[in-house]
Amino acid sequence: MVLANVPLALAVHPGVPARSAKELAALIKDKPGELFYGQGNIVSKVGTEAFAPAAGGRMVEIPYKGSALSTQALAAGEVKVTIDPIVSLLPHLQGNKVRVLAMTGSRRSAAFPTCVGRCRRRARPRSTRW
Repeated sequence: MVLANVPLALAVHPGVPARSAKELAALIKDKPGELFYGQGNIVSKVGTEAFAPAAGGRMVEIPYKGSALSTQALAAGEVKVTIDPIVSLLPHLQGNKVRVLAMTGSRRSAAFPTCVGRCRRRARPRSTRW
């Protein structure tokens, strides 16, 4: 039984020059270990730890006690990257304190029409999980 289907978002601090997931992957590869990511839940940890090696690099994990704290750290610039449920990022998106590069899901979200990309697992294109 599915109780909720909440998209995940790959988000960065506005100071990060990447404008897409592909550009972020290139940045991670070019500067391994120089980007810090906020981890407030297991989804953030697993998603980010899968993304960075796939990009050919690594990021440094900064653990937080929940998504609220990790997204606040992202908005403040303490960390540069996170993967979190989009609902955790909403207040910071509306204030332009974070930028979403990609979201999970099989189609573009009507709530975020300017989001540049979608992250999909190839084996299950309808999945909203990483």
